[in-house]
Amino acid sequence: MQKRYKGLAALLVILLLLSLAPAAAMAVEIEAKRPSTGYRLPTPVTANLVTVGFAGEEWWFIGNSGDGVYQRPDSITLLVRGNMTPTEIYGTVAFRSGSYTDPSDPSYTQYTAGDNCWYKNNPGETPGWTTASDYRGSTLQLKMEDIAAGINSASPKEYALIQARTLTIADGIIGDTVANQKLWPLSYDEYAILHRSDVTMYGRNGWWLRSPDPYYVSIYGSSSSVYRASVISGYGLYSVMNVFEARPAFSLDLSNALFTSAAVGGKNVAVGDTLSAAEATIDDTEVMTFIIGVIKFTMIDTNTGFLNLIVPDTTTRTANPGDTVSIDYSGAFAGSDNKFVSGIITDNSGKVLYYGKLTEAASGTANIVVPSGLTGGNYKIKIFNEQINGDKFTDFASEPITITLTVNGGRNGRNSGDDDRTSPVVTLPLPIQPPKTGDGMGAAWLLCVAGGIALAAVTLHKKRQSAK
Repeated sequence: MQKRYKGLAALLVILLLLSLAPAAAMAVEIEAKRPSTGYRLPTPVTANLVTVGFAGEEWWFIGNSGDGVYQRPDSITLLVRGNMTPTEIYGTVAFRSGSYTDPSDPSYTQYTAGDNCWYKNNPGETPGWTTASDYRGSTLQLKMEDIAAGINSASPKEYALIQARTLTIADGIIGDTVANQKLWPLSYDEYAILHRSDVTMYGRNGWWLRSPDPYYVSIYGSSSSVYRASVISGYGLYSVMNVFEARPAFSLDLSNALFTSAAVGGKNVAVGDTLSAAEATIDDTEVMTFIIGVIKFTMIDTNTGFLNLIVPDTTTRTANPGDTVSIDYSGAFAGSDNKFVSGIITDNSGKVLYYGKLTEAASGTANIVVPSGLTGGNYKIKIFNEQINGDKFTDFASEPITITLTVNGGRNGRNSGDDDRTSPVVTLPLPIQPPKTGDGMGAAWLLCVAGGIALAAVTLHKKRQSAK
């Protein structure tokens, strides 16, 4: 039963990412049980304009469990976004280091079956490759492992969310199978379905794919060029020893996703008992081009030695708008390392209505002022121990504890004076404009826009939506 709940939670988060907003002011709630045939990426599959903050960088959302690149259950596929400068995030690299002349170095072997150049051996092997285009042991493959190691060093909890992949010939490589790859360059087939110039744009001179081919493929100009691993006879300009950008992709595990927030300043509110309204917002810094929203996830961390919360009394609370609900707790890690006891109020479908950082004390009483904007009815208070990390880094939370809140009455809608904090602290920026002419998205996109719905900022883990 737990596994099914996790799958439903991941589906909700994926659908959250895929949804479109027809207008900035709308905030239509997430349904508790979205059908599996819900919104999908257009065909040809194109990256959603919502990007994800992870490990301090922005990543394009390019696939999920049913569409796009590397379809996996309970996960989404991400591709690092370019920073629009000549030098990209993870630097340049040869597909396989080589030399046109004998380097007098035993770690190089002459490719006598190919172009007679000398190429770097696989680590600990002589040479370990059959062709210089073999992906296993290539300089590019080792670069991907180095980038992954850097993420692990800087943010090990995020690293643990990356699902390892095994690459075989069926995945567009030449040579032996490569197991346990956290990061990987796209294959040509994966690249071909992106079909967007703003997504394919990366670096000044182009970026490597892992697939072999004797020619390079150029789309939308030189900085969108991608290069397939190849050795061209003689001194080919685009041989594997040329240097282009290393551009990683990976599969992000969403089985423990709790909710999303704006990747930059999304929870920038003071600690206290007054909650902030959760609203979808739009980053309109790219007016006249595309509207880009950047979100990040708050993930459940089950390590109670890192985040924890004990609430002895989880009985239903009954209150009027403006009343204070008090919740005694203990066992939290708070007051340092950006750790707080936080809470949200949701409706019964799981849509998050309000969020707040309640206290920085490890034990005591957390107070929540019932927002005046709530109408009479039943809601859920979810309280948890939370670590809020930097911009574009994943946040983590303990297992939420659910308390039913019965509100006796209230006013419809929200007044500006109802909540002291007007900043939409838990947000999901959404695109509202169609693609550029000629990007090939066509009627499929327009149908999605016509039927698009603006979502609330957050969706909860399905497992944690029911009152206990």
